[in-house]
This record gives sequence, structure tokens and C-alpha cells, in this order.
Amino acid sequence: TGVALLGVISAICSAEGWYSTHFVFLAYAAGAATIAWCNQLYGDFVAMGISALGSCVAIITWRKNLRKHKVKTRYLTWKGWLLIFTCFLILGAAVFICMTSTNAHLPILNTLVLGLVISAEWLFTLRYCESYILYFFGDLLLTLTWALSSNWILAFTCVLNMVFEIYGLFNWRKLARRENT
Repeated sequence: TGVALLGVISAICSAEGWYSTHFVFLAYAAGAATIAWCNQLYGDFVAMGISALGSCVAIITWRKNLRKHKVKTRYLTWKGWLLIFTCFLILGAAVFICMTSTNAHLPILNTLVLGLVISAEWLFTLRYCESYILYFFGDLLLTLTWALSSNWILAFTCVLNMVFEIYGLFNWRKLARRENT
């Protein structure tokens, strides 16, 4: 229950564009990674670790850019989407081979979740608004993963996160319009 609460708080902070989201997420990632490991959801375990690493990078990057007042929202071009999709396919193939060789539970879902979370975390760290779209689909698959593992609290947390990700997408676009005026 505590892990679920941290996940929701992290999603709220993220949707508001708050810097503190990364600190809250680190605590959430530690708890969710432990639960994922116990359920043999190795993709989710790795996703939480990579997301925690991404949060650490984001903390450093945002602090550096805040001092220079350079934190701006960006948008992907079609070339950016193509790059994300290509990396997703290459990473997905490698991860799927690892998942099947370790007898991971739900290897296809874990592979998709891991690819989406890594892509979303990378985009979020670089302040791309589209990160919320990838987070949304990642949480949609995570909802299914946790439901199939009978962990209803974390499945419900992912549903709440999806609501905040929709809000976050619109809020970041609103903030970007203010930055440009």
C-alpha cells in the first residue's frame, strides 16, 4: 500500500512538472522493484532500476539547467519518433531473449513495459512532452501485468497514474505555451 501511495504521489508531482517527482519516484522504484522481483517480473524490476537511474540523471540535469534558467519543454519531430521506435525494437528483441532465457513471468508484457518505460524516462529527463504518451501506454501494460499477477493495489496505482499522465500531458503543453510567450 505504501508503494502504491508513493507511485500516485510521484505521478501527481510529475504531472505538475515539479522537480520533487524524482525524489519521490526513487522511493517508489525501490518498493516496486522489490515486488516485481518477488513475482518474477524481471522486466518490471529492470524498468524500475533504469527509471531510478533516469531520475538520478534528471535530478542532476534539472539542477544544472535550473541555475541557468534553461528548463524548457520540447516536442518530438517525426525523426525523433522514428529513432524512439527503432531503439524500442532493438532493445525489445534483446530484452525478450533475456526474459525467455530466465523463465520470467509474462515475458512479452515485461519486454513491452521495459521498452516503453526506458523510452519515456529518457524523454522525460530531456523534458519532452511526449514522455507522457509513452508513460501512459507503459502504465496501461503495467496494469495488465499487475492484474495478471493478482497484485490489485499496484494495478489500481497504474490506473491512477494513467489519469495523472493525461493531466500531465495537457499541463506540460499549457506550461510550454507560457514559456514561449
